Amino acid sequence: MIARLSEANDQDVWIIKLADILDNLHSCHTMPLDRQKFMKETKAPLMLKLTEGQLSDHPIWKELKNEVE
Repeated sequence: MIARLSEANDQDVWIIKLADILDNLHSCHTMPLDRQKFMKETKAPLMLKLTEGQLSDHPIWKELKNEVE
């Protein structure tokens, strides 16, 4: 998934993915505990790190960062 996003090199695609992860975090209480932990401790922080230089001023990026912290 990350390789395809990188190949697309499209800011809108990255924003959509961040919004998707944010939505998943909002509903992760319905996920198994190991999946919740993966989303909060691995996937979301990784996506934030990958997009920080490009999207850190975008409201979706900021909201996801707040959700992870």
